[in-house]
Order: sequence, then structure tokens, then C-alpha cells
Amino acid sequence: MFQRFSCNLCRQIAVATKNLDAHSRKDEASGTRGPKSGISMSKEEFLRQFRERLANDKTGRNTLEDFLDLPENLSPTDASIGPLKRGQEPLPPWLKLKVPMGISKQPRFNKIRRNMREKRLATVCEEAKCPNIGECWGGGDGDGDEDGTATATIMVMGSHCTRGCRFCSVMTSRTPPPLDPEEPR
Repeated sequence: MFQRFSCNLCRQIAVATKNLDAHSRKDEASGTRGPKSGISMSKEEFLRQFRERLANDKTGRNTLEDFLDLPENLSPTDASIGPLKRGQEPLPPWLKLKVPMGISKQPRFNKIRRNMREKRLATVCEEAKCPNIGECWGGGDGDGDEDGTATATIMVMGSHCTRGCRFCSVMTSRTPPPLDPEEPR
């Protein structure tokens, strides 16, 4: 796919260059210049200088096909030109974690979630949108190890918190709504 894209790109560049050359010859022959003559002159000048630079290039990679003829399994770090900005380096494979999507395949997690819904309990884990909820509720570390204790932190006296920590997504309020008399049931 990449090779096909590069060939199409080469053709588009060649057509655009021919069209620009044809327009510049037409303007020179007629002796008239349009309202955008300053812009087209700078394009012409740029193309002239670029062609000179390509003609004087000694690297042997002065065509788009030569430039795009790179190995298939080249890593993003090796393919980059110049240093990458700090924080943009790709993570090593041993640090990558697949995020579970949809219904969890952990029976403990599903059981705890079902119990919380049936009893209409609000948990800090759900209210804060904690990314580690599968580990706590599943009782393991996410690697199929289910020997640990499943933990769910329950919010007592409503779903609002009066603390307002910046890192947490729990609803906050200085004056929380009145207590729900049905909550203990």
C-alpha cells in the first residue's frame, strides 16, 4: 500500500511540475502577468532552486522513488529525521498494555459489578472512572492471576465528595445534596 501511495504521489508531483512549467512559459510568451504574478514567481524561483539542489545532490537519493525505498520493518525511531522530542518515543512492547473493552472476561469483576448495581451502591472506582478498576474488582493483576482479594471502595452518604481532589473524577460539591433515606437498603 505504501509503495502504491508513493507511486501515485510521484505522478502527482510530476503533473504539478509540468503544469507549473507550462503556465510559466505561457506567461513569458504573452508578456502579461496575472494578479498572482508575485506568488507564481516565487513558486518558479523555488522550483528552479530545488531542481538545482537535486542536480547537485551527491547522495544518490535525489528521486522520490529512491527516497521511499526504505526497509519494510523500520522502527519509527530509526525512520525519523533528527532527534525525537522527549515523550514522543514509542513505548517498548513490554510496557504496552491492552485495554480490555466491552464486557470483562473476569468472573469476579462481573459479579461485583452486578452486586453494586443490584444494591444501588456508588463506588469511588466507578465515579472516579479509575483505569485500574479491573485489577481491584477482579482480584488479580490482570494477567489471569485471580488469587488476590477483590476490592471495591464504596461511597457512603451519597455520590458527591466534599474534598475536590484535582486528579479525581468524582462529582464534588461544597454543599452535597441531602442524604438519601433509602441508601442503607
